[in-house]
Amino acid sequence: MMAEPPDNRTGPPAPAVSAPAEAVDHSAAQPRRVGAIARWEIVVWVVLILASAALRLWDLGGRAYQYDESLHASTAWNLYRHWNYQHAPMMHGPFQFYGTALMFFLFGDSDYTGRLLYALFGIALVGLPFFWRRELGRAGALAAAGLIAISPMLLYYSRFARNESPISVWNLALAICMWCYLQGRRPRYLYLGALFLALAFATKETAYITAAIFGTFLLLMGGWDLLRWVRHGFRHVMLSPAAEFFLMMASLLLPLAAAATTLPARWLGVDLSRPIGEAGVIDAKVGGAALVTLGFFALTAALGLVWNRRLWVRCFAIFYGVFLVMYTSLFTWLPGFGSGVWGSLDYWLLQQGVRRGGQPEYYYLIVMPIYEFLPLILTFFGWMAFWNRRNPFDQFLIYWAGMSLILYSLGGERMPWLSVHIVLPMALLGGRWLGERLERVDWRSLARRETAYMALFGLLLLLGAGALVRAGPRGVGQLIPGTSLVLVFIVALLAGATVYCSLRLGRRRALTVGSLALLGILAVLTLRASWLASFRQGDVPVEMITYAQGSNEVPPIMESVDRVARQTGKGYDLPLVVDRDIYWGMVWYLRRYKNVEYATISGMTAPKEGAVLLMDVGNEASAQPFLENYGPRVRFLYLWWPAEGYKTLTPQRLLDSVTSGRKWLDMGLYFLHRKTEVSFALHQAVAYFPKGYPVP
Repeated sequence: MMAEPPDNRTGPPAPAVSAPAEAVDHSAAQPRRVGAIARWEIVVWVVLILASAALRLWDLGGRAYQYDESLHASTAWNLYRHWNYQHAPMMHGPFQFYGTALMFFLFGDSDYTGRLLYALFGIALVGLPFFWRRELGRAGALAAAGLIAISPMLLYYSRFARNESPISVWNLALAICMWCYLQGRRPRYLYLGALFLALAFATKETAYITAAIFGTFLLLMGGWDLLRWVRHGFRHVMLSPAAEFFLMMASLLLPLAAAATTLPARWLGVDLSRPIGEAGVIDAKVGGAALVTLGFFALTAALGLVWNRRLWVRCFAIFYGVFLVMYTSLFTWLPGFGSGVWGSLDYWLLQQGVRRGGQPEYYYLIVMPIYEFLPLILTFFGWMAFWNRRNPFDQFLIYWAGMSLILYSLGGERMPWLSVHIVLPMALLGGRWLGERLERVDWRSLARRETAYMALFGLLLLLGAGALVRAGPRGVGQLIPGTSLVLVFIVALLAGATVYCSLRLGRRRALTVGSLALLGILAVLTLRASWLASFRQGDVPVEMITYAQGSNEVPPIMESVDRVARQTGKGYDLPLVVDRDIYWGMVWYLRRYKNVEYATISGMTAPKEGAVLLMDVGNEASAQPFLENYGPRVRFLYLWWPAEGYKTLTPQRLLDSVTSGRKWLDMGLYFLHRKTEVSFALHQAVAYFPKGYPVP
């Protein structure tokens, strides 16, 4: 280990003291030697990256824009065209707006380029496990990358204009830097860690959860060193790399936790409903918030300078340099710094009580098995295999995956896109376990002796899966005569093949062959789920991940508006009146129109002559006095949500479902075909076009 330079401490240099063995033996286990990358490995990585790029870049603009996507993309467009962006905590961090504005600058603005930034980060996420080849192993890194590449949720939300794709990259990059520092204690990984930490906090407030998970794990590794360091007056103890990385994170993030000091007041019932940080909001809390924040900055400076003056100053400059540039809109709106430091956490602490979406605590236990059954299964086996292993890296993956599931389940807001933060560590843990198993397989022997048996297993499993898929939503026994008999016959063949292979190959080899064949089938089903969600029905709420999704009926309505604009000769000066109850999902499609009035229909006097009206169907009656100059109404579906029958799940209903054959059949039909009898939540709207113009 590198000794700390004496000039990095406050006061006179401390005498050299040999650290006890237990004080320095908290670093990660020595990395495994994987050697130089082989040619076959390069080929597999290139193919994997190209395949993931194709999945993420093809037909990006084909799906209607979701509720939040519309606001995010239009905000980035306003930044690109008018440079009028100011940070508001409701919209999360500013990084996505700068990045998407850059995409517009380079490639023009369109439905495709509005999602391009997120797709590029999704591709980068697939490649990042390459930098963990020593920890995951060659096969483990490839397996983890493969799981990320075909993951239904990671694929869907890398084709989606939300922050999840970029922040997943920052989180994994931070974890890689953290582990590199634990292994080699090289300062550059502290600096890179500070950079990725800053980018994460400039992207989304879920960075607080990631920092809590990583920080507590580091505290478990280096806590005794820190305790001895404090007891010795912050000197005379050589800190372990885990303790140093923890101090770097803690000393940088203390000011960003200042808003948490409001929690006692909230618990006592004090009204703090006006969060600081939204554009234009200045109230009596500002002075107190500023004093508390300054106190936290003083505390972080004291902690950092006592720890290591040179390293901390550089990390502080990197972190807050990025933070300041991002949140102040390149120094054009200085209040943005306070909005980011205090306002972000203040706002989202308040939102936890709102419980937006109203999802139950078991929400992720419902949605994850439907899409991420493969990493869930592999994670379970990884947990079983690594739980008692004294390998800090394996323990870290288990801790990251487990704490993510717990903390996101306890959070007040549970949404399908937040599942991304649970899936990522599971894919890494599952890939790690799978890689170890694959490296133990004697592939040459398998190719010579077991290929035929593996092909037999695979063929029979494919036939069984194909029969289930072919049965369709009408049910297994209702498609064609004999379908059920075919399935029974295939099951019997599988049982016979299992017995035969066990007798010929031995139980261990037969288990290997069967496991590989089953794994292949699960991968195919995962890829099928990804394909359906991202390309076939991504804007139809038969998928649980299509939440508050813009309907595929919205783009044709927007095309009709464009047609009227051309026919009248008014172009983008065409007047439009948009109901405030539906405007959020429309702002992206109407971004170029210069004469848009977002109105409360019940209080509207009269629209401008020749204006197109877009309104919530429930407000249609309020517009009746103005409709004599308009053609017939055009009703369209504005937003919809997936069926949420699981919200009323009780222990008795769960028991009934487990013991009911019909419920098992219904669950199977939803799993394979997304068929459900529970109705969707719909938000209907209407459009009125001036008389004399064709309607869709």
